[in-house]
Amino acid sequence: GAMATPGSENVLPREPLIATAVKFLQNSRVRQSPLATRRAFLKKKGLTDEEIDMAFQQSGTAADEPSSLW
Repeated sequence: GAMATPGSENVLPREPLIATAVKFLQNSRVRQSPLATRRAFLKKKGLTDEEIDMAFQQSGTAADEPSSLW
């Protein structure tokens, strides 16, 4: 969904990239690796912290870590 709210960000979250990250995070082998490893991998793939957070939320694996967002 490309619903841009004016003045929020010039950078739209890159949906395809996040979708790929979600698939990656849902991989059963990946889920056994430490959170830091998963984050580092996605960072290397060019995702921002914000996009990584979104991917974790969408993948349903965010529960693996205590969330600092709330």
